[in-house]
Amino acid sequence: MPSNRRQIALSFCLLATVALQAAGSGDGLLPKDAAAAHKVDQHFSALKDAEVAALFAHENVGVRMRAFWEREKRTPSSGAAKMQRLIGNYEACLGMELPAWWRRGLLESRWDNPNWLQFGGDDEFRLLFIRSVELEENFSPEVIGDLKLTVAGDRLKVAAAGKTLSLPKNEVRSRHSKESLTTVAFRATKDGGYFLQADPFGTKFHLSRLANDGRTLWNKEGWAAGDYPGSGNGFSLCLISIELRGDGVLVFGYCAGSHFVEEFSAIDGRPRFRFCSMYTRSK
Repeated sequence: MPSNRRQIALSFCLLATVALQAAGSGDGLLPKDAAAAHKVDQHFSALKDAEVAALFAHENVGVRMRAFWEREKRTPSSGAAKMQRLIGNYEACLGMELPAWWRRGLLESRWDNPNWLQFGGDDEFRLLFIRSVELEENFSPEVIGDLKLTVAGDRLKVAAAGKTLSLPKNEVRSRHSKESLTTVAFRATKDGGYFLQADPFGTKFHLSRLANDGRTLWNKEGWAAGDYPGSGNGFSLCLISIELRGDGVLVFGYCAGSHFVEEFSAIDGRPRFRFCSMYTRSK
């Protein structure tokens, strides 16, 4: 290779390395806890386009997904072609097809502003809101799709896909101080199942792995849609599903204009990656 070409190639590699180092510096990409999740938004908003592109090959799935999302946010075009491209990149990052409802939500979404994506599609099969304060003996069974909740004393029976598990009722109390509403999801497995509860504002969720006898094997907190203070006049609709892949448990969700995916180890609940399109919102 002629010396000038070699210099050009080396210069390009050096620039790419510098861009990747700049994009991956600090704790804005992989914050240590939910309280620092808002730094992800701050970090990406400060990146140049080349720095965002350098993160398409990042080793962390959540970082890669956020980079592709950031690129689409900055792309002025809209419509099906844009969302098809985003879906294709999401699926490439995850190495799997998106859940049908999440894919449809993206395809039929609308942009209310550059950061706020309003999901489309219908939500009848993936939502269940319950009033935790009413989980008493006279509690009427709540049914949605194939998910059914009933109360027996201090136990809550969760049934889906022909399987019923019993767990302590107090585990389904709303963890939000001002609301008695929550979103729950259940995914049955051969040796038990996974139970999820999200608070009404989507700021976090709790995912538990249950044994067949109802014992909680592990419980982990998900960051979901992050730091959302709420309007003070209501709650945000949270759509959530639990998906299984190998020894991983994935939570797909949408809440308050942002969509998210988090994966946990089925063995011990250890978080593997977290992605959210927008962690921080203003009041």
